[in-house]
Amino acid sequence: DDDVSKNVKLVSIDIDRIQIHELLEKHRESGTLKGFFDFIRSFSSSPSPQDTNIIKDSDNTMADATEMIAQPKNGDYTSDPNFVQKTHVTMAFAGEKNSPETLISTFSHLQGLEIKISVTGFLWSNTNAALAISIASSAGEETIPACENSFAHITVWVAPDVKKSLSNQLPNMVEMGKASRVDFDQENEMTGKLSFWNHKNEPFTI
Repeated sequence: DDDVSKNVKLVSIDIDRIQIHELLEKHRESGTLKGFFDFIRSFSSSPSPQDTNIIKDSDNTMADATEMIAQPKNGDYTSDPNFVQKTHVTMAFAGEKNSPETLISTFSHLQGLEIKISVTGFLWSNTNAALAISIASSAGEETIPACENSFAHITVWVAPDVKKSLSNQLPNMVEMGKASRVDFDQENEMTGKLSFWNHKNEPFTI
Protein backbone atom coordinates (compact mmCIF):
# COMPACT_ATOMS: atom_id res chain seq x y z
CA ASP A 1 0.00 0.00 0.00
CA ASP A 2 2.84 2.37 0.80
CA ASP A 3 4.34 1.76 -2.63
CA VAL A 4 1.00 2.54 -4.26
CA SER A 5 0.45 5.74 -2.30
CA LYS A 6 3.93 7.02 -3.18
CA ASN A 7 2.97 6.84 -6.84
CA VAL A 8 -0.08 9.10 -6.45
CA LYS A 9 0.44 12.58 -7.88
CA LEU A 10 -3.13 13.74 -8.45
CA VAL A 11 -6.74 12.78 -8.98
CA SER A 12 -8.41 13.81 -12.22
CA ILE A 13 -11.44 13.40 -14.40
CA ASP A 14 -10.06 12.23 -17.73
CA ILE A 15 -11.94 13.31 -20.83
CA ASP A 16 -11.47 11.84 -24.28
CA ARG A 17 -9.61 14.47 -26.28
CA ILE A 18 -11.90 13.79 -29.24
CA GLN A 19 -14.80 15.24 -27.23
CA ILE A 20 -12.69 18.32 -26.55
CA HIS A 21 -11.53 18.69 -30.14
CA GLU A 22 -15.06 18.31 -31.49
CA LEU A 23 -16.23 21.04 -29.12
CA LEU A 24 -13.40 23.35 -30.17
CA GLU A 25 -14.18 22.67 -33.81
CA LYS A 26 -17.87 23.43 -33.25
CA HIS A 27 -17.05 26.82 -31.76
CA ARG A 28 -14.36 27.51 -34.35
CA GLU A 29 -16.85 26.96 -37.15
CA SER A 30 -19.48 29.12 -35.47
CA GLY A 31 -16.99 31.96 -35.03
CA THR A 32 -17.36 31.97 -31.24
CA LEU A 33 -13.64 31.33 -30.77
CA LYS A 34 -12.43 33.30 -33.79
CA GLY A 35 -10.09 35.43 -31.70
CA PHE A 36 -8.31 32.40 -30.26
CA PHE A 37 -7.94 30.56 -33.56
CA ASP A 38 -6.78 33.69 -35.34
CA PHE A 39 -4.14 34.04 -32.65
CA ILE A 40 -2.79 30.49 -32.84
CA ARG A 41 -2.73 30.53 -36.64
CA SER A 42 -0.37 33.47 -36.45
CA PHE A 43 1.40 32.16 -33.38
CA SER A 44 5.17 32.52 -33.57
CA SER A 45 7.26 29.37 -33.26
CA SER A 46 9.31 31.17 -30.62
CA PRO A 47 6.95 33.13 -28.34
CA SER A 48 8.01 34.87 -25.18
CA PRO A 49 6.18 33.26 -22.25
CA GLN A 50 7.18 36.23 -20.09
CA ASP A 51 5.01 38.50 -22.22
CA THR A 52 1.56 37.92 -20.77
CA ASN A 53 -0.19 40.54 -22.88
CA ILE A 54 -2.62 39.31 -25.49
CA ILE A 55 -1.10 39.44 -28.96
CA LYS A 56 -3.55 41.44 -31.05
CA ASP A 57 -4.61 40.46 -34.55
CA SER A 58 -3.29 43.82 -35.72
CA ASP A 59 0.17 43.27 -34.23
CA ASN A 60 2.54 43.73 -37.17
CA THR A 61 5.20 41.62 -35.50
CA MET A 62 3.02 38.58 -36.13
CA ALA A 63 2.67 39.13 -39.86
CA ASP A 64 5.45 36.72 -40.85
CA ALA A 65 5.01 34.29 -37.94
CA THR A 66 4.83 30.58 -38.51
CA GLU A 67 1.33 29.22 -39.05
CA MET A 68 0.93 26.50 -36.45
CA ILE A 69 -2.28 24.90 -37.69
CA ALA A 70 -4.24 24.89 -40.91
CA GLN A 71 -7.91 24.11 -41.11
CA PRO A 72 -8.24 21.05 -38.82
CA LYS A 73 -9.87 17.95 -40.25
CA ASN A 74 -12.94 16.77 -38.33
CA GLY A 75 -11.89 18.75 -35.28
CA ASP A 76 -8.60 16.84 -34.97
CA TYR A 77 -5.88 19.00 -33.44
CA THR A 78 -3.45 16.15 -32.72
CA SER A 79 -1.04 17.43 -35.35
CA ASP A 80 -0.41 20.56 -33.29
CA PRO A 81 1.87 19.69 -30.34
CA ASN A 82 0.65 22.73 -28.42
CA PHE A 83 -2.80 21.21 -27.99
CA VAL A 84 -3.05 19.06 -24.85
CA GLN A 85 -3.50 15.39 -25.67
CA LYS A 86 -4.28 14.07 -22.15
CA THR A 87 -7.24 16.36 -21.53
CA HIS A 88 -8.49 16.25 -17.95
CA VAL A 89 -9.83 18.14 -14.96
CA THR A 90 -7.46 18.14 -11.99
CA MET A 91 -9.59 17.42 -8.93
CA ALA A 92 -6.90 17.32 -6.22
CA PHE A 93 -3.12 17.18 -5.87
CA ALA A 94 -1.00 15.18 -3.45
CA GLY A 95 1.04 17.71 -1.52
CA GLU A 96 0.88 19.96 1.52
CA LYS A 97 -2.90 19.99 1.59
CA ASN A 98 -3.53 16.32 0.82
CA SER A 99 -1.39 13.29 1.48
CA PRO A 100 -1.51 10.50 -1.11
CA GLU A 101 -3.28 8.40 1.53
CA THR A 102 -5.97 11.06 1.89
CA LEU A 103 -6.57 11.12 -1.85
CA ILE A 104 -6.82 7.34 -1.93
CA SER A 105 -9.33 7.22 0.93
CA THR A 106 -11.38 10.04 -0.62
CA PHE A 107 -11.41 8.96 -4.25
CA SER A 108 -10.42 5.30 -4.64
CA HIS A 109 -14.01 4.03 -4.53
CA LEU A 110 -14.85 6.45 -7.37
CA GLN A 111 -12.09 5.53 -9.83
CA GLY A 112 -13.46 4.59 -13.20
CA LEU A 113 -16.77 6.29 -12.44
CA GLU A 114 -18.27 8.31 -15.29
CA ILE A 115 -18.90 11.90 -14.24
CA LYS A 116 -20.83 14.54 -16.16
CA ILE A 117 -19.20 17.86 -16.90
CA SER A 118 -20.72 21.05 -18.27
CA VAL A 119 -18.48 23.34 -20.33
CA THR A 120 -19.53 26.94 -19.78
CA GLY A 121 -16.87 29.02 -21.48
CA PHE A 122 -13.37 29.45 -22.84
CA LEU A 123 -10.46 31.53 -21.54
CA TRP A 124 -7.14 32.19 -23.25
CA SER A 125 -3.98 34.26 -23.09
CA ASN A 126 -0.91 34.09 -25.31
CA THR A 127 0.44 31.24 -23.15
CA ASN A 128 -2.55 29.11 -22.09
CA ALA A 129 -6.11 28.28 -23.10
CA ALA A 130 -8.71 26.40 -21.06
CA LEU A 131 -12.37 25.47 -20.99
CA ALA A 132 -14.30 26.69 -17.96
CA ILE A 133 -16.42 23.89 -16.53
CA SER A 134 -18.77 22.82 -13.77
CA ILE A 135 -18.76 19.28 -12.41
CA ALA A 136 -21.82 17.25 -11.43
CA SER A 137 -22.08 16.88 -7.65
CA SER A 138 -23.12 13.25 -7.95
CA ALA A 139 -22.94 10.25 -10.24
CA GLY A 140 -25.63 7.71 -9.58
CA GLU A 141 -25.70 7.27 -5.81
CA GLU A 142 -22.13 8.49 -5.36
CA THR A 143 -21.31 12.01 -4.17
CA ILE A 144 -18.47 13.66 -6.10
CA PRO A 145 -16.06 15.72 -3.95
CA ALA A 146 -15.69 19.31 -5.08
CA CYS A 147 -12.78 20.24 -7.33
CA GLU A 148 -10.05 21.82 -5.22
CA ASN A 149 -9.12 24.33 -7.91
CA SER A 150 -11.03 27.57 -7.50
CA PHE A 151 -11.12 27.68 -11.30
CA ALA A 152 -12.37 24.28 -12.45
CA HIS A 153 -11.09 23.87 -15.99
CA ILE A 154 -9.67 21.72 -18.75
CA THR A 155 -6.43 23.05 -20.21
CA VAL A 156 -6.57 22.56 -23.98
CA TRP A 157 -3.60 24.54 -25.30
CA VAL A 158 -0.23 25.75 -23.99
CA ALA A 159 2.59 27.63 -25.64
CA PRO A 160 5.99 25.87 -25.80
CA ASP A 161 7.85 25.66 -22.47
CA VAL A 162 4.82 26.91 -20.54
CA LYS A 163 3.35 24.97 -17.61
CA LYS A 164 -0.22 23.77 -17.95
CA SER A 165 -0.82 24.82 -14.33
CA LEU A 166 -0.64 28.48 -15.39
CA SER A 167 -4.19 28.02 -16.65
CA ASN A 168 -5.25 28.51 -13.02
CA GLN A 169 -4.33 32.18 -13.43
CA LEU A 170 -6.56 32.80 -16.45
CA PRO A 171 -9.57 34.27 -14.57
CA ASN A 172 -7.30 36.79 -12.82
CA MET A 173 -5.59 37.58 -16.10
CA VAL A 174 -8.99 38.26 -17.67
CA GLU A 175 -9.75 40.75 -14.89
CA MET A 176 -6.40 42.46 -15.53
CA GLY A 177 -7.07 42.65 -19.26
CA LYS A 178 -4.25 40.20 -20.04
CA ALA A 179 -6.48 37.37 -21.24
CA SER A 180 -9.82 36.93 -22.98
CA ARG A 181 -12.97 35.07 -22.01
CA VAL A 182 -15.95 33.83 -24.00
CA ASP A 183 -19.02 32.51 -22.18
CA PHE A 184 -20.99 30.06 -24.27
CA ASP A 185 -24.68 30.72 -24.90
CA GLN A 186 -25.44 27.10 -24.07
CA GLU A 187 -23.58 24.74 -21.80
CA ASN A 188 -21.89 21.83 -23.55
CA GLU A 189 -22.22 18.49 -21.81
CA MET A 190 -19.56 15.79 -21.81
CA THR A 191 -18.49 12.84 -19.69
CA GLY A 192 -15.16 11.88 -18.14
CA LYS A 193 -13.84 9.12 -15.90
CA LEU A 194 -12.23 9.65 -12.52
CA SER A 195 -8.68 8.35 -12.26
CA PHE A 196 -5.43 8.59 -10.32
CA TRP A 197 -2.26 9.84 -12.04
CA ASN A 198 1.29 8.87 -11.14
CA HIS A 199 4.41 11.04 -11.26
CA LYS A 200 4.94 10.12 -14.90
CA ASN A 201 1.61 11.87 -15.60
CA GLU A 202 -0.01 8.58 -16.51
CA PRO A 203 -3.35 7.27 -15.24
CA PHE A 204 -3.07 4.15 -13.12
CA THR A 205 -5.33 1.97 -10.99
CA ILE A 206 -5.17 1.95 -7.19
